[in-house]
Amino acid sequence: MTAIICLSGYNLWGISELYAQEARVKGNLAEYRYGEAAAAMVAEPRVNQFVIDLQNEVNPDIVGWLTIPDIYIDYSFALPGDNSFYLKRDVYGHQSAAGSLFMDCRCAQDLSDFNTIIYGHNMKNSSMFGDLKLFADEDFFAQHAQGTLFLQDTTYDLKIFACLVVRADNALIYGPSAQQDEFFAYVKKNARVYQEPNMEENVVTLSTCAYEFDDARMVVLANISAR
Repeated sequence: MTAIICLSGYNLWGISELYAQEARVKGNLAEYRYGEAAAAMVAEPRVNQFVIDLQNEVNPDIVGWLTIPDIYIDYSFALPGDNSFYLKRDVYGHQSAAGSLFMDCRCAQDLSDFNTIIYGHNMKNSSMFGDLKLFADEDFFAQHAQGTLFLQDTTYDLKIFACLVVRADNALIYGPSAQQDEFFAYVKKNARVYQEPNMEENVVTLSTCAYEFDDARMVVLANISAR
């Protein structure tokens, strides 16, 4: 019994430390996005200097920053050489079960693909993409359908138009160059929450784990338009 209690205590400590580690990393990165130096910086038009600083001072793999207001999703994201690297590493390259947000390695860094996929873990404390599940609620969806995505030279407005659960091997949803008509028709048919998208605009797919069946994934889809 004592051994079980000790093991449970160790597991709880490990989870607590994981959350604390993730919060420290997020706080460090937030200094680039929201700190005094970032606020005082007068950048050239269309240049997001804080993204450039993150690339130069933290990790050259970082390509942008994703924000959805009023929830925990407010992070940099990276473009790795393969899709396994940041599953268990923070943006500094340190081991972390929370991982990092990262683009599918097949996607173009400048978001020129029809469908850009960004992955993040479904953390129980809402960190990373733990809050994506909130979009399955129609009322929440209706009130939080906006977001912003920053690259070093472009700022994009996000208009969220669908939330659905798919298999991890769904080639249509996880295809950067999917056929647009087929893609949009599939989403409309299978979405749990849906608004009519702009079919002339590219899409960002935000993906995290779901637990309704084996290899389930929750995805939230948004149109993107450059400011």
